[in-house]
Amino acid sequence: MVGLTQQHCNAIADKLNRRPSKNIGYRTPEEYIFTVAAQT
Repeated sequence: MVGLTQQHCNAIADKLNRRPSKNIGYRTPEEYIFTVAAQT
């Protein structure tokens, strides 16, 4: 992880959080978190 900037790490996290996942009904983790948060 040497040589990675915070900006690069943020870009990687954004890509992962916007990628649909079979485990959560082909929603993105971002969509899933907002759905769960809205139910509380």
